[in-house]
Amino acid sequence: MKESATTSHIRLDAAYQGVILLRNNSGGYYNDQGRFVRYGLGSFTDKDEKASSDYIGYTPTFITPQMVGMILPVFTAVEMKPSDWKFYQKDKRALCQKNFHDMITSANGFAGFATNVDDFRRIIGRDKR
Repeated sequence: MKESATTSHIRLDAAYQGVILLRNNSGGYYNDQGRFVRYGLGSFTDKDEKASSDYIGYTPTFITPQMVGMILPVFTAVEMKPSDWKFYQKDKRALCQKNFHDMITSANGFAGFATNVDDFRRIIGRDKR
């Protein structure tokens, strides 16, 4: 399955799960003054040092007894990949994206690579187990 198909399936499931995912376009351009301007999450440094996910947003999450009845948004970042994709340490961009995911998950957010709906559900903690 191509990345575009993976993305379509996951975005559909995200809507079903109540997860808000927003496209995180990133890149850069030269403005009228000739300055290079970067845009997108994680674009504050050299592109090779930081890389965020294709989609960012939040997952509504029921919180602990101290917050009974509240549903709070948990930051969510999903990097969509084709179904045959595998992570390789030598892939510098994927490694930067993994570092971003690690930063998010270390702060109790949801983040990861998804090649299918099952991966996405695992990332947001709604897998079948």
